[in-house]
Amino acid sequence: NILQFKNFRDVLKVNDDLIFYIEEQRVKHSAIVSQWAENYRDLQDSYAYVLSDSFKLGNYPYQYTFTEGEVYLLAQCVEAEAGVYCYESQRYITQVILNRIHSDEFPNTLEDVIYQTTNNVPQFSVAYDGAMNREVRIETLLNVYQVLIHGTDLPDYVLYFYSDKVTGNWVNTLNIYKTLEGTVFAYANI
Repeated sequence: NILQFKNFRDVLKVNDDLIFYIEEQRVKHSAIVSQWAENYRDLQDSYAYVLSDSFKLGNYPYQYTFTEGEVYLLAQCVEAEAGVYCYESQRYITQVILNRIHSDEFPNTLEDVIYQTTNNVPQFSVAYDGAMNREVRIETLLNVYQVLIHGTDLPDYVLYFYSDKVTGNWVNTLNIYKTLEGTVFAYANI
């Protein structure tokens, strides 16, 4: 259908109607985006409530009583190590850090694991080079919460990860469990 207009006023009327429609859609879109953001905040608050009250969900054998600040610290480390779009690696890196907390080979607190040094060399360089000093994306935070509540399929003996680009380093002598999104997950002899 080709619209034919009798005069310029008809064109202006159609134009005004379209502008009104577009503005109306923009307002609806803004309301939807605002509601979506609020729902994510509510979801985040709900997860924090579950964690802080130490409810145990699913079959995951551990329950954590991390503070909201500790969860955020964990998410900062995970995002700095894995990147913002490597969601599976984020989950596995979260699990490696938790595995270290449970291992006798590493400190038993989250902060001590993240800031641990061996012979003045940081275990997580991102904890010292400023890479953790930025706001964490909601997707990363949700990945961390998911692991805290449900765990992953990563075995508890997997205590290391490194970039698949690393060569000629002691980590290359470790047993490889899996390579995922450019990150190698590894373990020592068990």
